[in-house]
Parts: sequence; C-alpha cells; structure tokens
Amino acid sequence: MESLPIFLDKLVPSWATILVSVTLILMFGEIIPQAICTCYGLTVGATVAPLVQLLLSDCGAFVCTLAEYVIHGRDIPKYIDIGYVRMRYGAFSWDYGKRKLEAGIKDNTTEKVGRLFGKEKRKRMH
Repeated sequence: MESLPIFLDKLVPSWATILVSVTLILMFGEIIPQAICTCYGLTVGATVAPLVQLLLSDCGAFVCTLAEYVIHGRDIPKYIDIGYVRMRYGAFSWDYGKRKLEAGIKDNTTEKVGRLFGKEKRKRMH
C-alpha cells in the first residue's frame, strides 16, 4: 500500500496519483475491512484464529532465535531446527515458572522477578 503512490506517479499526473492512492487506501484499508468486521467480526476472527496462532508460534520462535544470534554477534545459520528452538524456549519458560512458584511470586514486577536470578534491587544514591 505504501508503494502505491510511487507506482502511480509514473503512470498518471501527481494530482491523480494523490486522489487515486488516497481513495484506494481508504476504501480497501479502512472502510471495507471495518464494514466486514462490524457485521461478521466474530466469524472472521474465528476463521483466521488458527492462522494467527500458527504465525505467532513459529514466527515468535524464529524471531527469538534470530535476536539471540544478533545480540551475541554470531552468523545467522541457513537452517534453524524449529523443534530444538521450541524445546529450548519451552524449557526456559518452564524453569522461569518453576522459580516463580518456589519463590511465591504471583506478579511480574521487576523487583520480585529480579530476586529469582540473584539480582538485588539497586539502591539509589542521591
């Protein structure tokens, strides 16, 4: 959608580019989706929910893995074993939850969660 004005600028005059791109973006990006979701919002949401769950689970694992490689300055591999990544982050989540239960922490405030990993609250120096 963002490249539509650039593409249209080569085909039609500038005033027509603005008029056509704004109209198309408004119609197909705002008005029609809102009309569909107003009438059939639950149906659309229920239909698309499995796709969203799939994208969240797989994309999240890949993003976490790539962020880890970038943070540690390693080369990004051509192949990432998604099963291993899921198992690894599942183990991290399980360990985190276990530590929270053992410490009796029910919320995720920085002060309380920091104690799980041996981090003490810093005292402010004025």
